[in-house]
Amino acid sequence: MTSILHEATRPVVDPIQDVDWLPVIPGEMIAIRLDSAHTAKAFALVESVVEPMAGPPLHVHHDADEMFYVLSGHVTFARHDEMFEAGPGDVVYIPRDVPHAFRNFGDEQARMLVTFTPGGFEDFFRAAGAHPPERLPELLAQRKASIVGPQIPHPRETRR
Repeated sequence: MTSILHEATRPVVDPIQDVDWLPVIPGEMIAIRLDSAHTAKAFALVESVVEPMAGPPLHVHHDADEMFYVLSGHVTFARHDEMFEAGPGDVVYIPRDVPHAFRNFGDEQARMLVTFTPGGFEDFFRAAGAHPPERLPELLAQRKASIVGPQIPHPRETRR
């Protein structure tokens, strides 16, 4: 049997052809690039592909910080009461217990690398794709996260 500490000291190579893309919410697919089992639970790294108009509702992680590195596209983020756009090469950091959301208002897919510290939240992505959407709040609660508001509205919707 391999211990987690032993696993964390071994290099991990994740060939692109071996990646499973997980449907999390409509319009977003996640690939787990580095499972926290390989980092002694220190962090996990996932890749997110977000279709136009897609993005999660306002939510909060109570036991993990989240960092987004935008690879392509432009993504609108909401954090606390502020909204801002991030594009290729931009990094967005969201500390634990901070409500946040993102949404792709562009015409093309957006791609991001997302790090969770400590790791473990990647298990939610595996579970979400295997259950109906109405179970998402329960699955989030099991991972110390919760939905606290709606999806970011389209800018045209907020002008009414």
